[in-house]
Amino acid sequence: MPLAIETRNLTRTFPGASRAAISDVTLRVEEGERVLLTGPSGSGKSTLLNLIGGLDRADSGVLHVNGVDMMKMGEGLLARRRGGEIATVFQHHFLPTGLSAEEVVAAPLLWIHDLSPAEALREAREHLSLLGLSPEEHRRPVQNLSGGQRQRVAFARAIAPGPTILLADEPTAQLDDATAQLLLDQIFDWSAGEGRTLILASHHHLDSWRDGRILHMHDGRLREDVAVA
Repeated sequence: MPLAIETRNLTRTFPGASRAAISDVTLRVEEGERVLLTGPSGSGKSTLLNLIGGLDRADSGVLHVNGVDMMKMGEGLLARRRGGEIATVFQHHFLPTGLSAEEVVAAPLLWIHDLSPAEALREAREHLSLLGLSPEEHRRPVQNLSGGQRQRVAFARAIAPGPTILLADEPTAQLDDATAQLLLDQIFDWSAGEGRTLILASHHHLDSWRDGRILHMHDGRLREDVAVA
């Protein structure tokens, strides 16, 4: 299988830090793979996902995503890739306060796919419908939606442009068990699509984790992975 993500000796140290946030991380993720990234807070999970997602830059090492050298890309190209080809769902939903749910999901489609407002809204409603959010499409997330609904709107926004790689950074950390499982099921269902790659970071192993690999980070280093049947 082609590689979706490849890193070699990837290192990132933040200014003023006493040690590297991640150090010499080497990782190969095949196209269509599911990877669960575990480890305690501060172990480097978010830093690694931010580098892969083009939200930050490594100090040294190699980082290829879908065969493209991310270390050599300018900010403009990085922005388009992280909005379209690579999507990230965070622990916090980061939804704008003044837009409805459908407008939130439609917004990236306007500039990534150059759609008209009407076309973007139509596609946004389709994605919200698939996630069971049609009744909430006209509501403003920050004011009128529950925490779980907000996270699902954020997920819809992430996948609407049609990414091939989804990075999910503790997306269920602030949700109750039932709501968390609903979101995880929807993420798993999305990742079942052909050629879709998922890396999901969590503080702990997930009982509901479906077939894939489990990687563990500790003190900025990646430990040997474990296969899951």
